Amino acid sequence: MNKVPTSTPHDAVFKTFLRHPETARDFLQIHLPASLRELMGLVEKIVSLLLTGLTNDSQIKTLFNYILRTGDAPRFSEFIREVAERSPQHKEHLMTIADRLHEAGLQKGRLEGVQEGRQEGLIEGRLDEALRIAHTMLADGIDICTVQKITRLSAEDIQGLSH
Repeated sequence: MNKVPTSTPHDAVFKTFLRHPETARDFLQIHLPASLRELMGLVEKIVSLLLTGLTNDSQIKTLFNYILRTGDAPRFSEFIREVAERSPQHKEHLMTIADRLHEAGLQKGRLEGVQEGRQEGLIEGRLDEALRIAHTMLADGIDICTVQKITRLSAEDIQGLSH
């Protein structure tokens, strides 16, 4: 079920209000988060630089690498996409950069997930081995305090073995 947006008198007033550049600027400065205002200001500066045509690919790559390393990396793809939308002659090149960054982010996430899984597996394996050893020690008649001291298991873990 699709809702059709309906226009209200407030929409018309707001649109009229924002037609005046000074009013729109003041409104955005008051209501937009500072980090987003800075990002949008940077977008405007980069787009104007790109539109001059005085930059080459190497300079553009260097600029975006610098921004990526010093800026807000999670929002960098969004930033590049915004610049690409406003600079049609560089759009294809910039979107390629954004896509590569997105893919690199996915790959990094996968690697971190694998590493985390391995770490959890090691911990679980060590616990299983300690429980197996504790079970054997208890079966051989060794007292619970000694088993706890040697295996470093909690009293609750050892009590769970005897049930």
